[in-house]
Amino acid sequence: MRDLISIGRFAQITQLTIKALHIYDAIGLLRPVFIDADSGYRYYSITQLPLARRIRLLRSIDMSLDAIHAVLHAPTPAATDALLREHQQRIADRIMKDQQALHLLQHIIDHQADDLVFTVQVKDVAAQPIASLRLQATPEDEQRRIPALLDELESYTRQLGVRSQDAPPLRISHAYTEHEVDTEIAVPITQLVADTERIAARVLEASVVAYVMHVGPHADLWAVYWALLVWIQEHDYEQCGPPREVYWRHPADGHASAYRTEVQWPIRLNTSYANSAPGAEHAHS
Repeated sequence: MRDLISIGRFAQITQLTIKALHIYDAIGLLRPVFIDADSGYRYYSITQLPLARRIRLLRSIDMSLDAIHAVLHAPTPAATDALLREHQQRIADRIMKDQQALHLLQHIIDHQADDLVFTVQVKDVAAQPIASLRLQATPEDEQRRIPALLDELESYTRQLGVRSQDAPPLRISHAYTEHEVDTEIAVPITQLVADTERIAARVLEASVVAYVMHVGPHADLWAVYWALLVWIQEHDYEQCGPPREVYWRHPADGHASAYRTEVQWPIRLNTSYANSAPGAEHAHS
């Protein structure tokens, strides 16, 4: 019994709380070597101090108990190294997201009036020749492929010398569900060119659009679409074409928090409302 340490003393030495030690015991991470049958007191061995220290160290870097259990019971040093590197990558990903959040927060601080409330505006958009790629995919696969598809279109149209220099690329959303999207990725061109097996050229019709300029990750664009839909309904317009995302900053360029994306939705006056409005019967007299 001389090498046994009471749970209170063990907690003091290891800087682990008694509550934590009870949890570690329950999940088999660090169990006492002896429990007094009469008093229920728990005792630990001096030889368990290195294990306790390692658990505390791993918890200090925000590793989950399941991950710690896997590390401590890894069959080989290589397996241990792989698990530690996985956690390292999780921390790196979290730091990147935090950095993006800080960048976006600073932008919001600098432009509070513009970014905290979506400002919907209306404008005329002229007809524009485009070269495009159409794809049907899951939403996740589409987002992953957009940068490469844009690069392909940029390279193709620049080789032909028809890439419009002043107009940014865009995404036209023909259909969207939770499981599948029908999307057209396009770049503006100065004139129509012959179609290839992959790339088609057409004219994007002129239209009146309701639009919002969004700054931040594309994952937040759903809120812009909802804001546009509500605005369209409240202002007696109706949709008359698929919405577009105009990428004023390339989706693969820099931090997502700095993306500038203009969401446009072609609209027209709601004819049913116009026909039923007071005085409509005299509108053409």
